[in-house]
Amino acid sequence: MASNGEPFKLHKAVFHNDIRSLKACLNARGVDVEERDCHSLTPLLLAAKLGRLDCAELLINSGAKVDAKSDDGWSVMDEAVVYGDRELVEFFVKAGYNQATTDLKELKPKLEEALKKVPDFTLVFQWELSSWIPLLSRVLPSDVCRLHKCGSHLRMDATLQSITDLRNRRGDLSFFIDCTDISHVIVADNIRHVKEVLKPQLSSKYVTESTSLRLSKDVVHSFISTQPIELIRCRSGWLWRVDKEECVAGYSCPVYDITGVTLIQRRRCEHLTEEDVKRLKSLREKMKRGDGDDVDDEDGDAAAAAAAAAEGESGAESSDGSALEVPFRASRPAPVTTATWSDYVNSASGGLPDNVGRTPVVSQDRRQFKPTVALSDKFPIPRDLLLDILELFTPYKHFHKLRRLVSRLPPGFPMKVEVPLYPTITLKLAFQEFKTCSHPASMFTVPNYDTGHVFPQQRR
Repeated sequence: MASNGEPFKLHKAVFHNDIRSLKACLNARGVDVEERDCHSLTPLLLAAKLGRLDCAELLINSGAKVDAKSDDGWSVMDEAVVYGDRELVEFFVKAGYNQATTDLKELKPKLEEALKKVPDFTLVFQWELSSWIPLLSRVLPSDVCRLHKCGSHLRMDATLQSITDLRNRRGDLSFFIDCTDISHVIVADNIRHVKEVLKPQLSSKYVTESTSLRLSKDVVHSFISTQPIELIRCRSGWLWRVDKEECVAGYSCPVYDITGVTLIQRRRCEHLTEEDVKRLKSLREKMKRGDGDDVDDEDGDAAAAAAAAAEGESGAESSDGSALEVPFRASRPAPVTTATWSDYVNSASGGLPDNVGRTPVVSQDRRQFKPTVALSDKFPIPRDLLLDILELFTPYKHFHKLRRLVSRLPPGFPMKVEVPLYPTITLKLAFQEFKTCSHPASMFTVPNYDTGHVFPQQRR
């Protein structure tokens, strides 16, 4: 709570859009910009919910975290999107991008510490997002990657270059990281002999299209509940059933089903028009039926764009192989907040009062599923150390969901994991080879290629 006996001073200033009071509160000694009010909202979450752009700018400049979430799981960006103001969403796109850059720098000490504790090695692993739906199965990516470590240097060789015509475009790519400076990654195309420095870049085109895409689709919050979970040993055979084991990367691994895991998916659509809701509902129904041939080009492109945007990617392509152009999306009329501050702070037990921002329109799906994991207690490197290293290369944010699940498992390294992320999408990760070895320094020297674009650029 705030000082001087009055609770939630920052929130009150945001609620009334009182910039002078907010500045005074932020300048006070001992102020907590991440304080939670009676509805579990930080001041920045409340600013996003009420469309207070000026307040949001002050809070961000004072160190407020743009990745904050309410107890219900809705993020600052989620609240900004459902409010429907384009300028507000654009601001949080930029703020989120800048915070991601800072988070990457903060990862450096953790990565350096992990590298000191492991010998030089080569690791081969395969990852894929798979689906039983024909259209999605063609779009979703996969790859076999080879990760090499020598001192503070990492190199990963991969083949997935882009997604074209609803298919994965393959190449021969090498990523180079000097872990004494992880602010950028150098990627080399060994077929076209070009290299590119991958730096966080915040172009106006990225901001414009990312904002339009967010405003044109529903907000989705998915999380995996693992409380409580239980491991059940898988068995095989007909007459004489025995405990199942798999040989993964040369290690004999007992295989377990994990029970008690529930996927919960919640959607909000109060910012969408009736036409938007009908279009998205129609597309989801087609995809649930697996009618890949019945999805037209526009819907297929929209699905690919949505998948890319959800992962923070900006290189999605349409069915003709060119980068997607996202139609401009204007702001929605601002909702009217008629509730008073007294209504807000006195309604904690019954939830938010009516007419605070846009009235939530929430749907929820729950589904229990059984991930499968093959564990080895003979793997020579502790799993947390190797996961620290792999996190730098993992191209999809779902790695964090996988990591949270793995952290709940008993001792042993997960050599093979299959996790249903969504009702139609499963993440599969399997290690194929691991060996400690020395590498020549030349292996980690960036090739002297011409500078160019390794990945497809968005058309202008």
